[in-house]
Amino acid sequence: MLEPKQDRSAEELGESLVNEATMKEIGQTEPDGGEASLLLPVPDLIDSVRRHLNAQKPILDDDQFRKTELLSHFFKYGIGKDLHEELGTLDELHQDTSYISAMWIEAFLALRDSIAFHSNAAPAFQANPKPEQNDQLTRVTNLTISSIQLLKTFRAGSLEPEVMHLYPEKTDNEQFKKLIQFISPDLVCMAASVVSTYPLDMSQFYRLFNTTHIPLNKDDLVTDESRCTFWCYEMEMFMSLMSWMIMVIS
Repeated sequence: MLEPKQDRSAEELGESLVNEATMKEIGQTEPDGGEASLLLPVPDLIDSVRRHLNAQKPILDDDQFRKTELLSHFFKYGIGKDLHEELGTLDELHQDTSYISAMWIEAFLALRDSIAFHSNAAPAFQANPKPEQNDQLTRVTNLTISSIQLLKTFRAGSLEPEVMHLYPEKTDNEQFKKLIQFISPDLVCMAASVVSTYPLDMSQFYRLFNTTHIPLNKDDLVTDESRCTFWCYEMEMFMSLMSWMIMVIS
């Protein structure tokens, strides 16, 4: 999450909320640049069965492997063929994201376990190196303003792409960013991987805000960008920042 440009006390932050609305938005690159090349193709059925058998062979005896091979044959030319055709149709209907996205999200939404790091992603923040910035009110105010800055930048289409650099000292620089802009969006991910740099899929970034999980028979995520409330949770209590204050900041 972005940090405010200046460290200020809670009182100073409270007095300057209106001024925060005029802060210059950061980022230069469109967030969807090159994401077409991030879409996963539907894997070939015959190749998938072959790879499955290759993975099973070292751990099965001859009799077990023959049975697995026979079942794989029936699957490949039976229900597997039908399922593969349905998967291809589903992929054609959702060209904006990978075929696996909905299934992947639903798998997490269907979890009913307690929230834990082993099954749910969660941000963790280090303490500010300046002790005076670590009191609760200042910390929450900083994070609130930073969150709104991130939201504004994303909706303006100016958020810099998320990229994983295996060797940041070589590729995380302005020279690489300028060079990669001249590569076709369909090839940019392949080209970046040559130098061990991997753009990340940002198609779900819009769910970072204004989104809630509704646990019904079929779980769903609902996004409503018209809402304007900031919720805080502490000691089993929910608190909301008033809508008019959010509007002033944003």
